[in-house]
Amino acid sequence: MSKQASVELGAEEEAYLALKKKSTANTYRTHLQRFVRWYKSRYGEDKGFEHLLDRMDENQKL
Repeated sequence: MSKQASVELGAEEEAYLALKKKSTANTYRTHLQRFVRWYKSRYGEDKGFEHLLDRMDENQKL
């Protein structure tokens, strides 16, 4: 494999890993949102879980 081909493969692999990381973060966020809605409906309060959603949004922007 030539050096150029290995560089191209590396870029594709990095793009795949970045997409996978973002997808995983979105999955965690979705589950956390569902949990927050369930918790609020059951107990009528938030207990700071909204703070976790805000932090997750900030981390995704970085």
